[in-house]
Amino acid sequence: MNRRKAMTRIDDRDDALVAHFKAHPVFERLEGMSRSEFLVILLQRRFLSLAFSPIYDMAIDAISDAAFKACAREILREEYGTRTEPTHREDLVSDLLSLGATREQIVSSSASSSTIRVIAELFGMLRKQEDESLFQTKVLTTLRLAGEILVATEYELLWPHLRRLGLSAPGNSTGARSVFYYPHMCHDARKQRLGGELNPLEARTHTDRLTDCLRSHLAQGPPEGVAFCIRTAELAVSVKRSFYDQFPTI
Repeated sequence: MNRRKAMTRIDDRDDALVAHFKAHPVFERLEGMSRSEFLVILLQRRFLSLAFSPIYDMAIDAISDAAFKACAREILREEYGTRTEPTHREDLVSDLLSLGATREQIVSSSASSSTIRVIAELFGMLRKQEDESLFQTKVLTTLRLAGEILVATEYELLWPHLRRLGLSAPGNSTGARSVFYYPHMCHDARKQRLGGELNPLEARTHTDRLTDCLRSHLAQGPPEGVAFCIRTAELAVSVKRSFYDQFPTI
């Protein structure tokens, strides 16, 4: 299998996995949820966001290629902004407050056993259990799928209901401007594909930058790297999808 066909095979499987993720019953019933029901999900989802930084720190320790390590480091640092700007985690709290959550709700909430299990499984995906090349494939795939593509997908699915409850996109004069969900929906999204033609004029999202790393790694790795990448992607989607299993679907 030539390189382009191999990358397209991964893209096609990514498409199917993202479609499977989107089909979770919780997303299908968001429109009928009350504000309080929706906030329960968002408050639990906040703990996955809080795990973002240590997951990236662990991945940075694991990545062996200097350029790929620098890419992950740059993405992580962007989560903190400048010295005078709020961190993205603070921006998340700002959006939750705009949606009607109280500070007391936020600071007194705790991660459920299901949420803790999902976080532990994501950390587990960064543990080395295979040879070095496949381990690097696993780390890059996990960051790209679980840390970026699926995050943007989640926020894309949540956005109509976030907007219904009072958030607005930048430039919209109605509602409270979203400083977390909407920006992440945009800068985490997949714009360029592993097997697609590169567009140097298009802004590079976090996913696109990791796509470049993964494409380069797979091109240099063993033939079994493609199949292993797909298996890792399947596991990443299964773990992230299981987060929503804890919420009622009827």
